[in-house]
Amino acid sequence: MANGVRIPTATEITQLLAEWNEWLAARTDSLLSLEERVRSAGTAADQADLAAAFVCRKAITDRLDDVGGLARRDRGAAAARAAQPLHDDLGALVGRDLSEAATLLDAVVQRVERSVAGHEQQQVAEARVVAQAGTDLAVAERLSAELGMQVNHVAQLQLALSRRER
Repeated sequence: MANGVRIPTATEITQLLAEWNEWLAARTDSLLSLEERVRSAGTAADQADLAAAFVCRKAITDRLDDVGGLARRDRGAAAARAAQPLHDDLGALVGRDLSEAATLLDAVVQRVERSVAGHEQQQVAEARVVAQAGTDLAVAERLSAELGMQVNHVAQLQLALSRRER
């Protein structure tokens, strides 16, 4: 143990870093996919939250790179570094450790995902209404033309009748 942190074996730290990197790759894919969706269906708050998620992801990536580099030389220092607070490039706290930063990133991604999904559903519903309105207007246009012809026919019949009565 070093500073109250158990020193993992080389195999353990390699496996742990592989798990973290796999988790990070999945979150990166989610963020990139979500970024595209936020552009088309997100709010300003969604955009700000997504930007914060990218900052959090960068802090996690930097820490994992740091821990990976330390692990090759000093597994104890790597384990201690993994347990230290994470900060963004401006010095703001991102999490008390990797786990807390990961929890924050997951929570922000889930919140933005829910928000964007709601806006996407609203856009689909609005598109359906607009499409139906277009269909209804086409029918109304056809019927109004038919009605116009019938109105003209009735007018002609009235004219013919009035001429006959004279």
